[in-house]
Amino acid sequence: MVTQDRLMKILVLALGNPLRGDDGVGCAVLAGLRETAVPYPPHITFLDGGTPGLETALTMQGYDKVIVIDAANLGERPGSWRRFSLAEASLVQQAQMEGTLHDAGFAEAVALGAALDILPPEIIVYGVQPETIAWEMGLSTAVQSAIPQISQQIWAELFDA
Repeated sequence: MVTQDRLMKILVLALGNPLRGDDGVGCAVLAGLRETAVPYPPHITFLDGGTPGLETALTMQGYDKVIVIDAANLGERPGSWRRFSLAEASLVQQAQMEGTLHDAGFAEAVALGAALDILPPEIIVYGVQPETIAWEMGLSTAVQSAIPQISQQIWAELFDA
C-alpha cells in the first residue's frame, strides 16, 4: 500500500459500547486483531473510539484510509455483517437531537467532517447485525461467532492489498 512514495496511513477504528451487549462487537474485533503475534507496522493505528460523538471527525482527520467496525442495523439475522464504503452506507441517526448534541454519533461526525473537508479519502465500514444492545456485558453467540471471519477480512485488507 504505497501512495506517492509513502505508506498509506490507516486507522482501524472500533466504535460501540461493550456494556450494551452486541454494541461491543467493534471492541471485540479490535482486541482480536491486536492479539495477533504479528507486529503491526507504524503506519497502521488501532483505536477503540468508544461511543462516537462529533470528535470522531477529528479522530479520522489526517488518515488516508479509515476502517470502522461497529454494530449496525442491517435488517438481517444477528451476526451477519457487511463491508461497505461510506458512499454505500446509509447513516441514519434514530435519535431526535432537539437542540442538543449529546446524541451525536457517527453519522453526525461524518457530516461534520464533510462540512469541514477533513474526512479521509477512503472510509470503509464493517457493520455487524446485533442480536441485542441491552445493558449487559458480552456478545451474543451469533455475533461472537462472526468475529473470526470479520477479523480475517480486515487482516486481508490491511496486509494483502
